[in-house]
Amino acid sequence: MIADARALGWVGECWSDPDIDIQNWGASLLDQLLFRNVVDAETAEPLIRVGEAHANAAVRDAMRAIRRWLETS
Repeated sequence: MIADARALGWVGECWSDPDIDIQNWGASLLDQLLFRNVVDAETAEPLIRVGEAHANAAVRDAMRAIRRWLETS
């Protein structure tokens, strides 16, 4: 675990970075914050929506995976 709830703010910063790897790290960070119950789905929802519209296809794919995971949890 590298982060607590304060890291939620880093997700948007990662997605604003021009480096695709850093954008992907942001998606992974959001995934882990949710999976580890550090933040709840309601809190993360605005970021999930932003990620779903991100220019990076890997970020969009990660948001689809998060949505599927949330539906089954």
